[in-house]
Amino acid sequence: MSFIFKIIEKDEIHTIIPLVEKLNDYKVSVNDLKERFNDMVTQNYECAGIYMIMEH
Repeated sequence: MSFIFKIIEKDEIHTIIPLVEKLNDYKVSVNDLKERFNDMVTQNYECAGIYMIMEH
């Protein structure tokens, strides 16, 4: 098993919302998070992800 680091594409930024919800104890609504991430990507913020590569 190996890992790669890569920038999450702007059109995939909402894939991190479940993690952000959990990290914030679900105190921020999904709609608010989506709005915040939409604002962030228009301001050229980037988010990196760590992906596990399953080898056969």
